[in-house]
Amino acid sequence: MIGVTGTKETAENIKEDVKEFLKTKLKLTLSDDKTRITHIVEDKTLYLGFNISGRHRKYTASQVRDEDTPEGRRSGNSQIIIEAPISKMLESLEKKGFKRKGVDESTAKTSWIHMRIEDIIQKFNLIIDGILSHYRPVDNRNQLSRIVWTLQLSAVYTIARKMRISPKQV
Repeated sequence: MIGVTGTKETAENIKEDVKEFLKTKLKLTLSDDKTRITHIVEDKTLYLGFNISGRHRKYTASQVRDEDTPEGRRSGNSQIIIEAPISKMLESLEKKGFKRKGVDESTAKTSWIHMRIEDIIQKFNLIIDGILSHYRPVDNRNQLSRIVWTLQLSAVYTIARKMRISPKQV
């Protein structure tokens, strides 16, 4: 990912320079299907599991003094936002059997019922810790509580199913 302050034409020129560098120096090809130029404030980009976008800040300093230019210069008013893709994460939990299909409801991970209870808890904790660690720098970290809650309830349902008791008894 390369951030460019300038026109779309400037970004396209930089893309061509990078493409040429990759081809000649590293013997790599830049995929046109996977490479795109977007305006960060208008479009979100999914990169390495993060939604990256931008927004205009409401309040900015109107002038920044520079020693070389007595008249000052205008400061930027855009801010980069990095978020966890919560809806995609919920879809992934659904596909992996931690959540019911089409409903916002956790379910037992039945393929783990044969394991010891300590191992079940450890596996769920490893998943939760991995998610929280990976998404530590995001701006919507508070929304990860929905993912954690879904996994914690799935752990309760899994243990209840293993022990043949109700989830309230776990």
